[in-house]
Amino acid sequence: MKKKKKKKKKKKKKKKKKKKKKKKKKKKKKKKKKKKKKKKKKKKKKKKKKKKKKKKKKKKKKKNSEITQFLQPILVSWLRCRPASAVASCLRNFTLESPIPVGFPGNSLYCGPSLYKLHHHSQSKQEAF
Repeated sequence: MKKKKKKKKKKKKKKKKKKKKKKKKKKKKKKKKKKKKKKKKKKKKKKKKKKKKKKKKKKKKKKNSEITQFLQPILVSWLRCRPASAVASCLRNFTLESPIPVGFPGNSLYCGPSLYKLHHHSQSKQEAF
């Protein structure tokens, strides 16, 4: 009688261990699937942002080249050594009738030789820095 009881107990223990292992495997698989989905979404968003930036840059370049065709060559060279934000504010009220932009600070002062002096002065300053 004693021998039969021992055999039954061993079988029960084995069954319980197998059930626990199966549950753990299922949980791991679910976690991996969620991580993969998140990574794919992030990559798609980054690609869209890069495309938008490239389009904006191309438009700005076209505008600048159209304006510089009608400006005096000295004024163009002076504008090139200025920061982009300053150039944009100067060329905002530009008209094709006058060779110098309307929004340029002190229009009459920057015409002709005085502008040429101012341009060379700004160049020498840049070299010093």
